[in-house]
Amino acid sequence: MTNTAKPSMGKVLLKGTVIALVIHLGAQMLLAAMTVNGILPEHLVFPAQAVICAIASMIGGLYTASRSSWGTLSGALVSGALFATVLLLLGLSIFNTISWSGHGGILILVIMGGAVAAGLIGSRHTARRKRKRSRP
Repeated sequence: MTNTAKPSMGKVLLKGTVIALVIHLGAQMLLAAMTVNGILPEHLVFPAQAVICAIASMIGGLYTASRSSWGTLSGALVSGALFATVLLLLGLSIFNTISWSGHGGILILVIMGGAVAAGLIGSRHTARRKRKRSRP
């Protein structure tokens, strides 16, 4: 008999948050290289960062939503909140302050928007069940 127990919710949340962080870090390095080489103009860096945050949050949230025992939207929102908290703590440790009214607050909202989108996308069942028709 095989053990098909679901992993604990803590492990699922941790893995979803780590997935989002790895995607975010890799995309930030690519964004920095593109900016330094002149491929991406400086005035487009913040919109690109917002897109990166949304995509990373959405992918981490989709992972969590598909494996969550709390429901898809709840799991994705908690994963997005953990991702935002880690980024917030990293920002506080490096810069000692966060500009809530500027770009910091917008990035938090974008991250949570990506998590909501992941929760809503993850709740759709893609495979439809076929009913067996009874023969007359």
